[in-house]
Amino acid sequence: WCQTCHIWRPPRAAHCRDCGACIEEFDHHCPWMGQCVGRRNYRYFYGFCVSVSLLSAYTCGLTARFLMHAMAHGAPHWRPHGPP
Repeated sequence: WCQTCHIWRPPRAAHCRDCGACIEEFDHHCPWMGQCVGRRNYRYFYGFCVSVSLLSAYTCGLTARFLMHAMAHGAPHWRPHGPP
């Protein structure tokens, strides 16, 4: 029995304080997705984690390539804005 929702909860369900709802097979509340991770959205959470990991790997690879190019050819000389 959930005192907040006033419903009978199924096994492994829990009440989320952030969402204000009972979630079946509650895992955690994800602030980046803005919702709870539970039975109905495990695959979406997994897809979110995979896409963020791929984007991070791509960004790290691109940064490494830029830094290697800058070290090999010399970094450009930056001038402050304004008259020379």
